[in-house]
Amino acid sequence: MTLHALTQNEQTAVDIERAFIGCCLLSSSAYAAAATAVNADQFIERWNTTIWQAMGELAAAGSPSNNVTLIGLLGNPEVAPSVTLSKYLASLITDQWCPPGYVLDFARQIREAWAKRCVAGLCDALKVDAQQPGSMPQTIIGDAMQALNDTLARMNPRRSGFKTMDQVSTRVIDKMARAYAGQKPEGLMSTGLRDLDHVLDGGFMPGDLVVMAGRPGMGKTLVASSMSRQAARADMAGGFYSMEMPDEQAMARLLADASFGRSHLQRIPSGHILKGKLSESDVNMVIDSARRLSDLPLYIDDTSSLSVGEVSARTRSLVERAQREGRRLGFIVIDYLKYLKASSQYRGQRHYEIGEICGGLKSLAKDLNIVVILLAQLNREVEKRDDKRPQLSDLRESGDIEADADTVLFLFREEYYLSKLEPKPGTPEHMDWQTKIESCHSRLEIIVAKQRSGPTDVVRVFCDPAASAVRDLGGHG
Repeated sequence: MTLHALTQNEQTAVDIERAFIGCCLLSSSAYAAAATAVNADQFIERWNTTIWQAMGELAAAGSPSNNVTLIGLLGNPEVAPSVTLSKYLASLITDQWCPPGYVLDFARQIREAWAKRCVAGLCDALKVDAQQPGSMPQTIIGDAMQALNDTLARMNPRRSGFKTMDQVSTRVIDKMARAYAGQKPEGLMSTGLRDLDHVLDGGFMPGDLVVMAGRPGMGKTLVASSMSRQAARADMAGGFYSMEMPDEQAMARLLADASFGRSHLQRIPSGHILKGKLSESDVNMVIDSARRLSDLPLYIDDTSSLSVGEVSARTRSLVERAQREGRRLGFIVIDYLKYLKASSQYRGQRHYEIGEICGGLKSLAKDLNIVVILLAQLNREVEKRDDKRPQLSDLRESGDIEADADTVLFLFREEYYLSKLEPKPGTPEHMDWQTKIESCHSRLEIIVAKQRSGPTDVVRVFCDPAASAVRDLGGHG
């Protein structure tokens, strides 16, 4: 039974919808399994949309869905010439050819057909937008990427819908038992720093948005890249969005970090690697480090500016790439917030743009069950205080960063500030200054300012900015 003229592809989609709804009308267990697998707006036939919405309303009221209850809710209008709703519902049941065990597969086909229609409609809209005088290609492409990402996200409803206490508690008890037995929680990202992992109860949890913030020169990029290398060494695949520096510079830092402490010289400045200012032994060491890094599941994207939609689309593509290589994507790092673009909705209103960006990244972390680490630069207000250690209040003028982040880490190097305040040599002030700067030499404070499921604390680690190295203090004095 066809309610209106359809193309062949549309007719196929409608036939699948009819079989799907018919199955859910005949089997309450099939409906229970598929209730959240398809949204009403994903049907092509509007009467299928209406029926599916009504079935949801009846289920919410505790009533079964059948010809009687649906007619009682919707009436019995004519849905096509000589076809009443009652007759249409009867045909859904009579012509039903979807076995209950395949109801989720039919739901998937409905979502995929809907997604194809969305893509086709977007292409038509893009053509119109591109032909408008004065239209900006960056805006058109950015909005298109966001729309495609939204469509892609809605194709996978695995996290939607209510779960019973039994369903959720069973999973929690299972995870607790495995952790109690000494198994590392699945997807947990170790930072590679013993003391920091201790404060974080082992590391960053999948689904978390981690914000790492600080003033320039505090070591945000080198800490994030070192953490990424350590996680990749543990066979956790990750992506590094190096928006501020080219991929070769990012790789030079990784090579310097990987080479640190492996020779009697202890360090190879990352700036010397690209310039070739190395001894023969250092060259051999860097080559060996490059050989070991080449096997790590760490991927670098040095596109200078991306929208959240573009980051999401590229990350989802990286998930599939990692799966093809037999791995699971565990994290991404975005260096850094300044270079992320929001949609055109809040153009020029950076406070709201940041809120949209952070909300989008949090959703991405949750949808893909990965850790998203966002680097952010604090404003100059920090510099006006005597104690220049960052505080959560320094984020409160930056959209919803503090609210959306699961974990907030601030980086602080006292040596950086003291080095700019050197008094005249030979004076008592200079002796005091020298004592202070020696006490904080090569020290970095990682301030855990917020942690949803754990304590706040300050972790002190060894840091050699020139060599892009971050290590536990043990062994570095």
